[in-house]
Amino acid sequence: MTNDERATIYGRAMLELRDCKGNIAVLVAYFSEYAARLESASAAAKRFASLPLSIAPDQTAYSDHVKDDNLRLTRSDFSEKVDEMVRLSRRFQELQAQVDRF
Repeated sequence: MTNDERATIYGRAMLELRDCKGNIAVLVAYFSEYAARLESASAAAKRFASLPLSIAPDQTAYSDHVKDDNLRLTRSDFSEKVDEMVRLSRRFQELQAQVDRF
């Protein structure tokens, strides 16, 4: 393999690695937002469980908050996002190993 070919392979791996990092960052934000929704839903569910008739500071019944939280917790593409994160993480490791070999 010539130096030019090695440089081309290295350059492509670096570009793909950069893109992979960006895509992972987007998914990290997605799952962070999901985690925040889970925390909020957990707090509302605990409050509702202990005081089923209680009213939230926004003057809405906690029972309504719990119902709304249940509807908004996961989105239709959640499973695909999980699979994509796994795929991208594996690819990132492969690319990082390839770059490290240079």
